[in-house]
Formats: sequence, structure tokens, C-alpha cells
Amino acid sequence: DDEDCLANPVTDLMLFTGNIPSVNLTVTNNFGEDALLAGWIDYNGDGTFDNATEMASLTVTNGTTAASVTLQFPRVPGNALIGTTFARFRISTDHHFTDTPSATGAASDGEVEDYKVTITGVDFGDAPDAVGMPTTGNPYPTLLEHDGARHGLVGPFLGASIDREADGQPNSTATGDDTDGNDDEDGVTFTSLLIAGQMATLDITTSGAGLLNAWIDFNDNGSWADAGEQIFADFSLGAGLNAGLTFSIPADISTPQTFARFRFNQSGGLSDSGFAADGEVEDYAVTIMPAVPVLTGPATVTSNNLPAITWNAADGAVSYDVWLSSLTSGPNPIYRETVMATSWTPPTSLDIGRYRVWVRALGSENVAGDWSVPITFLVNTPVDVIPPVRTQPTLRPTIEWNPLPGAVTYDIWVDDKTNNVSQFDRQIVSSGNSYSPATDWAIGDYRIWVRGIDATGRPARWAAFRDVIAGQPPVIVQPPGSTFSPTPLFEWQAASSAVSYELLLINRNTGAQIQETGITATSFTVSTPLSVDLWAWHVLAVGTGGATP
Repeated sequence: DDEDCLANPVTDLMLFTGNIPSVNLTVTNNFGEDALLAGWIDYNGDGTFDNATEMASLTVTNGTTAASVTLQFPRVPGNALIGTTFARFRISTDHHFTDTPSATGAASDGEVEDYKVTITGVDFGDAPDAVGMPTTGNPYPTLLEHDGARHGLVGPFLGASIDREADGQPNSTATGDDTDGNDDEDGVTFTSLLIAGQMATLDITTSGAGLLNAWIDFNDNGSWADAGEQIFADFSLGAGLNAGLTFSIPADISTPQTFARFRFNQSGGLSDSGFAADGEVEDYAVTIMPAVPVLTGPATVTSNNLPAITWNAADGAVSYDVWLSSLTSGPNPIYRETVMATSWTPPTSLDIGRYRVWVRALGSENVAGDWSVPITFLVNTPVDVIPPVRTQPTLRPTIEWNPLPGAVTYDIWVDDKTNNVSQFDRQIVSSGNSYSPATDWAIGDYRIWVRGIDATGRPARWAAFRDVIAGQPPVIVQPPGSTFSPTPLFEWQAASSAVSYELLLINRNTGAQIQETGITATSFTVSTPLSVDLWAWHVLAVGTGGATP
């Protein structure tokens, strides 16, 4: 058996489409002059060895003995014959051969050896790439010209099937290998959302045992070579379903859609590019969502009708989407705002009533995370009561307030402080922003509260109380403007609810005063004559318990 020039005939002659074969040979030249070593591999299996696309050659100097040399052949084309073909190797000093090498014909010296060759197809990825672009930042090594990741169709693979490609199948969604006639991108299933700052899970199915290497381009810069982007390194997988694999996602990430590459073979040690003799590569477009914010405010009950909506910063967030709904009157939402900060305040006062608020994080390109757990809160703003005149010369005193947003009616509560009667008067005011009793109150001191009621009948918080004194001044009857009597009769009309009266006389020149109390009639004559002078007089109605206005 003189067919012995190949150092590694089994491995050297197992070829893969897309690769550049290097064949190691042992040669001897003792013919007295330099010889030409030429080899051919019939890539297309047409029975003809083509010098232009299927040949490699080198010079073997005279005196070479059992030397190891390497013939590097042209790249195996993607459309090469898959299966068995043949190679031929010739060495000679014959000038006809050295000048014009040929796989056929006679030569005056040397040797020819023929070998069976196996050509195997390869599987490529489909992450984005472009012909004629730089090797890096392209963004990914997918095409053969960029040493794209590729695997010989040998040994275990991912999922249920694997197919052959002549070159990478890049497109913008990493689905080129899915749409080329046989969707073999079926080995990886993400079983959780990919959320910034959290753990993610996936399942991987394989046809046999092997090692997994995988990457996600977390910063979306077209490279899987950055620190922290390899999520599995020579990770051992068994045949069948490998469930619940976990990996972490960086917190400081704002990438919306990016790309992942999964490579699987028996020996491991793979990078994101280059050739592997067995296994498979699968590329996926993945969306990394920002984390879910946690609402921290407002409180579930607030009297502030401009409450601050607050939340914690979410990993991966560029901005936030705030949704505020009214559970009392609608609509839904009443506000929807995009904000950059971690808080938001409604631009106008909220009506009293119940509200529900959600917030979600938005990553770059407005990729939205999940909505937060909502907060339901009650706005129970108190009525702004206008301070009344403390003493009102009427038994129907008036209390006024400013309109309260969202209030459809107002609840009025009155205590009679004079007689210690709680809820002496309780009324619902359905129109206007003031209240006066429909009937006279007795002379006395009163405490009044007001609160708004929303469209569902839910009351807001009571306003701070206001106190008023109600009274009715008696109408003076006599004496007239002047009198000659030093003991004139002072007379007045009876005042409603008065049980007695007080009379006060004041000398306008000297300031001297005379006060009479406990008068039960509606007239009174002084017992001591008044000096001739200018006097003023007042009469005061006194109610039960001595209440006076």
C-alpha cells in the first residue's frame, strides 16, 4: 500500500462547506531537481478536477526526504457536493507537469495518489450582518466572510432538527434561518420575561449530551465580546430537555431589542464566531424589558388634592408611563403622562373621590415593562370654609365656603354649644356654597362643620369647625331723641327666644355707665334720675343660659 502521503487522512479529508481545507502530506524528492506537488479536490463531484477552484500546489525542493508539508486548498464552496467525492495528489519534476499542472495525463517521474473525501454541510446563524462591512461592529459575525459561527452537521444539535446553509442567513430579526425552508431554530425557549436587574430562565432541548456557550449583547453594540455578555460558558447539557436554566441580566441596561447566540457542541471552548466540527448555532432576537417600579405614594387616604405619585427607580428605565384613573366618576384614565423623574403630581386639583394609579418603566425606544401593582387612594380634601363673622345679628346665621372640586352636595353639622346639644341641626346642601337655617335658631353660641360629598355618596373630610353667635337685636320704641324727664321710660319690642334683657346707658360726655340686667319685661325706668346730659342707650336680648349675641 503506497497510498501513504497523507499524515491524517481521516481528519484532513473530512471537509466542511465554507472552510479552507489544509491537507498535511509527507513528501520526498530525490530526483535531482525541484518538484511540484499538486492536489485537487472535486468539490462539486462532477468527475473533473478544476485547476482554478479545486487545486492547491507548492514546490518541493530537491533533496527533501520524508518532509511534512501542507497544501491549503480554496475554500469549500457552500454549494459543494454533500457526501463522498475524491481528491488526487501528484508530485513530479516533469516540466510538462510543473509548467502546467494537470490531474490527468502522464509524467516522466513522481507519483499519484487518490483518496476518498467526505464533504459535510454546515449550519450558520442568522443574527444581523452585512456583506462587505467590517469584521466587527457589523454588528455580528454571521456571514462566512466575517468568520461567522458555523457548525458541521455532525453529532448532537439543538432542538428537533438542524439544516444546512451555504452561508449565514442574517436579517434584522434573526429569523433568516427560520424562513429558509426549514425552521431549525427550535432548541431554546425563554420561559420568563427578560427584565433588567433580574434572573431569567430558559429551557434547552438537545439531541445528545454536550456543552453550551451562549451570549446576549446586553449593550446592543453589535458585539458579544463585552464583559458580562457570555451567559453560559461550557455549560453541560444532557440529551433531551434541560429545563429551568437561569442567567442574570444587568441592572444598568436600557437596551430594548438585542440579540442572543447559542452554540452547542461536544467539546466546548467556543467563541461567538468561527467553526466547530459538530453541534449547532442558533440566534435569537430578544427584548429586554425594564424592571417593574414599586409605587411608594400617595398614602391610601390623603386630604391633598394635588397628591404626589411616587415610585422607586426601576432598572433599565429611561422614563415612566403614569396612568391615573378615577373610580368615582371616570374617565379612564383621567391622566396619562410620560415623565423622566420618579414622581409626578397632577397638573390640576383632583376631585374628592377614589383613584387608582399605575406606573410602568419605559426603556429606550419606549419598550415598556409591566405595569406596577396599583395603589388605590382616597382624596378627601376638606371644604375651605370662609371664616364667618363671629357674632351675627340674626337668628339665621350664614356660613359660606369655596367650591370643593368633586363635591356634588355638602353635609352641614351644627352643635348648640349654649345648650350642649350635639347635631342640633344637620342638613344636606345640594346647591350653592352657603347655608342659612330655614327657621330661626335660639339666641346662642353654635359650632358648625361642613364636608363635601362625592358623586357616589362618599363624604370627604370635615372642615375645621367654625363658631358663630346668633342673636336678634331688640327694636327700640322709646324714648325719642330727647326728653325732659330725668327718669325716662325705655321701651323696646320683644326679641325672639329672649328670656331677659340687659340695658346699658352711657354718658357720652363723661363715659359714665349704668347697666341693668335681668329685665324680663320689654321696658324699664331707671330708679335714679339721670343728669342733664347726652346719653346713649342699648338693649341686649339674653337667651337661655345667659347667651348673648
